[in-house]
Amino acid sequence: LPDADYLKLKTYLGVKPNVQFISGTGIDGEPIWLKPISKENLDTLCCFKNVTNLDYIASLAQGDNNFEIDMLETALKVLPERLMEIKNSVNSLNQLKLAAHRTKSSYGVCGMDAVELNKVEELSEVEYEDKKALEGILNKIETTITLAIKELEALFKNKAQFKS
Repeated sequence: LPDADYLKLKTYLGVKPNVQFISGTGIDGEPIWLKPISKENLDTLCCFKNVTNLDYIASLAQGDNNFEIDMLETALKVLPERLMEIKNSVNSLNQLKLAAHRTKSSYGVCGMDAVELNKVEELSEVEYEDKKALEGILNKIETTITLAIKELEALFKNKAQFKS
């Protein structure tokens, strides 16, 4: 769909409530779209996928809202710490791998995809020296954690209203 014609987009996607049609290609981690848009990018315009999946926390809580709130508070405390640890470890491959490994447990509890953390853990010395590729991986991790924090904050706010 060159230039993402509105009528073509509307026909292709169908009518969806609360969807704003914007022409262009997405920029990772930014709510910005530039022309032209490809069919591969259309789903990201209308299908908002959460970074987190809190089924694991819900299964542990077994309906205990206060437990879920405590787990969300912990995640909201730990995720920024883990991100800072990763950022502070970029000058040492071993420290970076350790920071990525430590972050995986937080990802697991929050149901987050750890693909980029796995990439960091598996980096060879040669791959580590490719600073542009490493920066791309680290940017994806930062974006994922930032989005997760936003999702968790909204969920925490909602659940805290019902704290007993």
